[in-house]
Amino acid sequence: MFFFKKPNIQTLKAKNNVKGLIKALNYKSESMEQKDIQIRTDALVALGEIGDTQATIPIINIINSISIRSMIQDKYNRELREVAIIALGQIGNSQAVEYLINILGKTCESIHTFHDPSWKHIHIIRKQCRCIAEILGEIGDKHATHAIAKLLIHDDRDIRKISVETLDKCGWQPQQDEDAVYYWIAKNELDKCLEIGSDAVEPAILLLSHKDEELQFRAAVLLSQIGSDRAIESLGDFLKNTSPGNRRVISSYLRAGNGNKLAIPILIDMLRDNDSDTCQNSAEALDKCGWQPQQDEDAVYYWIAKNEFDKCVELGSLAVNPILHRYIKVSSSFTSMSENSIIKDAIEVAIIKIGSPAVEPILHMLRSESIRNPSTLVVDMMLVDMMRKLGDERAVAPLIKIVKDYPPKQSDRDSVIMAAIRALGEIGDEQAVAPLIKIVKDYPPKQEEYCGIIGAAADALGKIGDERGVLPLIEAYKRRPHLRQTELERYAQLYGVTWEKFLNALVQIGEPAVNSLVSLLQVSTKYDSIVLALGEIGDTRAIEPLIEKMKSASIFSKDNGSIPEVLGKFGDTRAVEPLIREINYGNYHRTIKVIKALGEIGDERAVEPLIHALLRSGSADIMIQAAESLGKIGDIRAIEPLTETLSKYDGTLSHHRIKYAVSRALGKLSE
Repeated sequence: MFFFKKPNIQTLKAKNNVKGLIKALNYKSESMEQKDIQIRTDALVALGEIGDTQATIPIINIINSISIRSMIQDKYNRELREVAIIALGQIGNSQAVEYLINILGKTCESIHTFHDPSWKHIHIIRKQCRCIAEILGEIGDKHATHAIAKLLIHDDRDIRKISVETLDKCGWQPQQDEDAVYYWIAKNELDKCLEIGSDAVEPAILLLSHKDEELQFRAAVLLSQIGSDRAIESLGDFLKNTSPGNRRVISSYLRAGNGNKLAIPILIDMLRDNDSDTCQNSAEALDKCGWQPQQDEDAVYYWIAKNEFDKCVELGSLAVNPILHRYIKVSSSFTSMSENSIIKDAIEVAIIKIGSPAVEPILHMLRSESIRNPSTLVVDMMLVDMMRKLGDERAVAPLIKIVKDYPPKQSDRDSVIMAAIRALGEIGDEQAVAPLIKIVKDYPPKQEEYCGIIGAAADALGKIGDERGVLPLIEAYKRRPHLRQTELERYAQLYGVTWEKFLNALVQIGEPAVNSLVSLLQVSTKYDSIVLALGEIGDTRAIEPLIEKMKSASIFSKDNGSIPEVLGKFGDTRAVEPLIREINYGNYHRTIKVIKALGEIGDERAVEPLIHALLRSGSADIMIQAAESLGKIGDIRAIEPLTETLSKYDGTLSHHRIKYAVSRALGKLSE
């Protein structure tokens, strides 16, 4: 119906004309101007202030005519609906209260009606819910507060917050009932729920299946604290499906609880949790329950949780897979590194004690995880290192596969390859020789970072000791870069370390490498390292070639005495005459090593040349070394020149050194 004349709301209100105001609720002008909404809004305000129950149904009709969707889309409809709700609350009769309770529920549930609502739409709905709840709270009707209390477990957290705030504002006092449990859980004041006692169990159990994880978790905490049979039994499914963090917290409450034996199956299941704190809490809770581990898998997880790995060793093969998974977790963790290192070391000891039964499970992990996934690099490296310590030949083929198929594109991958190569060297199986030789032949590499892998391969060949490795190592050493002085600093820890490892590997191979090293010595101008390598091997076939190399060395050679030093270690008298001829060579450092070598050999033919060096050299260091060598040879012809030398030096620092050396030599001659 249209008014032919615009109604005067103020006049109608002043005359208390309820029917006229009700009629104004439907006012629309012919032009359908927006100001029609204002008239209807003013009429609602007036009816609310008058408070006549005749207006209840008409106001309800206004609310019903405005859907949630139209309220969201049109701000004028939204305002009209909100004013109507306020007016209905002001009337406050039982019919109004019942309707407001109903519309509150529907409005809250409409949050789920929109599949993809924007934040603004949700905000509008929540605001209207707050409005209705506050009005019901102000009415204070028992049924109204109960309706608000139902929202304490609504899926939407903001609705729950509105419910709590509304109940607090209207001075609502929770009793010892279900609403009180939901109220205190919504406020996260679980101590108040504990005061309610066993009556809180069933409401809390219902919340374990709630859509909101926050309410689920709070309910689970409450049940774990109550600790009754019914409370404990209800936690099983929740703990299987909840987050690791939630399990950790619940396990801590069970640990602190009363040791209810009904918790034992739950706690045993949580011993297998990926979180070490959860496992430890569960083990301690089992202790409180009086549970005793048997000779089964449950016992393995129990002892792992307690970090008592010696107990796992007693269980043998049964413990291998669980203990390996704990080892992997600890090895790949970046938290509490010092504590993890202690645990990792203890697990390594346990696995090595278990021994052979651990080999196949480790290899299975390597086959299933290696190569495909870069995130397993750390784990792979740890497993490979474990195989190295176990030293089982069954690991050779899988380790060779890692060496071949793990492309060295980054430093972490290099670490895995090098770990596999080291393991092959430690195991010492000849199957590894060919792939290791292939790596060594790639020296110098196209990628500088690959030097570490080549160096590791050289080490492994040396440890295996197969003579097939000799020529490839020699050839690789011959191909070493000839660096300029400006490049030395940059490459000192890169190329230098690698080519020295070729010689170290040849030393480890030993006698099969001597002839090749001698051949290399004969054509090398920088030969100190080769000479020292021959000295380390100690094969007498090297003596004559070393003597010849020493004879042919130019006075301008950079040789600082490596050959005399090695000849002295051999102690062979064939070197005496050649060494005597080198005393006056002219190279200061080399002369000292020649004199020392003659003393090491101990042949009397060296006495006169050494006396001459003592009396005629004029160098304190040469005199000191000559005195020491004369003392070692022990020929009495040295007594007089040593005594003469002792008598003619004063108290300068260098003279003190000479006198000390001479005195020691005389002491040896007098023995």
